[in-house]
Amino acid sequence: MNYAIILAAGKSERFKEENDKLLVEVAGHPIVYYSLISFNDHPDIDEIVLVVNENNEKSLKKLIKDYNLKKIKKVVYGGESRQLSFISGIKSIEKKAKDQDIILVHNGANPLPSTNEITECINHSIEKGACIVGHFVKSTI
Repeated sequence: MNYAIILAAGKSERFKEENDKLLVEVAGHPIVYYSLISFNDHPDIDEIVLVVNENNEKSLKKLIKDYNLKKIKKVVYGGESRQLSFISGIKSIEKKAKDQDIILVHNGANPLPSTNEITECINHSIEKGACIVGHFVKSTI
């Protein structure tokens, strides 16, 4: 079984707007939509856990319903840090996950994980036991 934990519980403190950056629309959809749809539509992902905060929970649950994101089986509250949010996501599946299962973790504020990246991450995790996807930083100045 392959799980994805999408971390969406941040407070957007560095984002200089009132709204949660995950809910800001880009090309007609909230930015978090692009992460969620990538994992939801991936043929090798069986179940998604979405980690939220109390301020964005209602909006994110509406998004799940509006876009019929059926692989999101659990919505859980995160913690005060990304690490605590990760722990919350892991704890929500620890009783059912088996040793051979793959658990992918993704920051919901980073849109557009590709199908290929998700597939390669799963394959490398099976082969090596773990995997991380990284990209070179591009200067925007």
